[in-house]
Amino acid sequence: MIFLFLLIIFLPILFLIFILPIGYLIHGFLNLLTIPLQIIEIAINRKLRKNHALEHATINVLEERVGRKNIFSGYARENGFYVFGPASPYEIFSSSIEGRERLINGEKNLAIHNRCGTSIAVASFLTFLVFLILLILTHSINILLLLLAFLIGEILGPPLGKLTQAYFTTDANVSDIKIVDIEYNPKNIFGPFGITYPSRSSSFFIKTTEVEKFKVL
Repeated sequence: MIFLFLLIIFLPILFLIFILPIGYLIHGFLNLLTIPLQIIEIAINRKLRKNHALEHATINVLEERVGRKNIFSGYARENGFYVFGPASPYEIFSSSIEGRERLINGEKNLAIHNRCGTSIAVASFLTFLVFLILLILTHSINILLLLLAFLIGEILGPPLGKLTQAYFTTDANVSDIKIVDIEYNPKNIFGPFGITYPSRSSSFFIKTTEVEKFKVL
């Protein structure tokens, strides 16, 4: 009985001291390999970078209009970008048009977003890199090193993430990209008397295409 009591008390402590850092080390090694490759893949894809910038600009404009953060998300594709959140197709489409115009008019900051997956990935990569350096320097693995690495990642991750967005994963020069259409995919559940209720945020896909350039003969 006493042994079981001690096990219940010390098991979480042992988990924090040994198992959690080792688990993070294994997970971090995977990030060390995959995150740079993912960023390079986006960086060399011009269409994807431009649509990524349009996605961010659209969400930034939407958040300006509704005055609330953390309710919209999205991701880019070569032929457009997705936006998820509680809004009408008109609000999404008009925000994308406004976002594009403002980018063209010089508001490059709209191409950057604090919650972008790029910034999260960079912070995660940096945290593990610091943890690995501390591990090599101290020749030990424990929760204190992990907490210190998390702290450094939280401080340096956001600014480095924004720089990575600006120079590698977005391209604010979108004058050669045109927004052509929007596809709306509502997610509803049906209630009594034929009333529908939103079960989750609606999905929108904003289609884009390259502007044709005509040669002067």
